[in-house]
Amino acid sequence: VNFGNVQPGQWVELKTAGRNYHNEVVCKSNTGNTWYLAIKVDRALTAPGVTESIPLDNFKWNCGWFGSKNGAGGVQGTGVFPNPTNDWVSFTTTNNTVYTCGANEKSNLPNGNGGTFSYALNVPENQPVGNYTATITYTMIETL
Repeated sequence: VNFGNVQPGQWVELKTAGRNYHNEVVCKSNTGNTWYLAIKVDRALTAPGVTESIPLDNFKWNCGWFGSKNGAGGVQGTGVFPNPTNDWVSFTTTNNTVYTCGANEKSNLPNGNGGTFSYALNVPENQPVGNYTATITYTMIETL
């Protein structure tokens, strides 16, 4: 996820040109078990040589859609979003559940289910210049 150059005090939403989201994560399973998609970040945004990180409250994600990958556009999923779709959610360093599959999504091969993600960043007013990084991890968890 690269926001490019962002000025202090600026709110920036990252979306891919021509789309209302930046990337898509596809989950596939053939177990018949309930599965979850979770998201987390490894740390606050940090830059080499800069002591002040950008707080996680300033780095946000949202999942605007989750559904089947069967054909053009897909079909809206029947699962549960713990957070309202299209609401900005602050990143955390622990897994934050994005989506829990519906009963008819437990086995979803061959195409799977996809979730679309956008990201936003609010750089603090006096943030020093730097190349800030962190690692975002998506995890698909299945019940046994």
